[in-house]
Amino acid sequence: MKKSLLIAVVALACSTFASAQSFVLDSIQQTVNSLPESVVYSHGLLRNLSDAQKEVRVRGDLFDVTLDHDVAICFGNLCFNIYRDGDDPYERDPYLMAGKSTEDLKMQIVTHLAEAVSRPFFTVFDGKNPGDSLRFGVVFNISSTASVTDINTVASVTMGPNPTTDVVTFKGDLLSSIVGVNIYSMDGTLRRVVGTNGSTTITVPFEGMASGMYQVMLSTKNNDAYRATISVVR
Repeated sequence: MKKSLLIAVVALACSTFASAQSFVLDSIQQTVNSLPESVVYSHGLLRNLSDAQKEVRVRGDLFDVTLDHDVAICFGNLCFNIYRDGDDPYERDPYLMAGKSTEDLKMQIVTHLAEAVSRPFFTVFDGKNPGDSLRFGVVFNISSTASVTDINTVASVTMGPNPTTDVVTFKGDLLSSIVGVNIYSMDGTLRRVVGTNGSTTITVPFEGMASGMYQVMLSTKNNDAYRATISVVR
């Protein structure tokens, strides 16, 4: 009887260990309201709670994504396209994520300027242990009537110089919540993505970019959106 009890306890312990999840995302359901820009992002912080390096793979469910939108997921600057038909996570190289590390996870759609609501779901999992996984979703609401605030109307934020030849600096407490900064040309083409670190100061570089007008789009952790129109002169 004691032997049977010991076996049961060991089995339960092994089962608990096997079901432990290594991955945590700061938000498993996000909503992004955006104007029909060429590329729209949602950001999250993915954590590997395990001490071990993980071969992270991604599976996407696009059954509720409009055919006009293309989907990808990015670990830092490394992006993987997600396909509707025959998408096999094992045909993509895994992303090697160090133990006890945090990575900027970016879900994106190429809108082709199509206005629609797309709801992709993603599963990140350990390629060597597929049961060690995390599933999450994003709602992308792409509409010409989406709420985007002109950052010049936010009294607590300053920016300048504008016009500029090289950089524009934004300052204000609001900026600590910014997780994405994208620079677009006026035809909606994404020109540059700028990283953020939770600071109340964000420097947006325009070096190497031609003279003209650009839109800087800033998105927050709460999926609020702010816009600034910048003139670059040479």
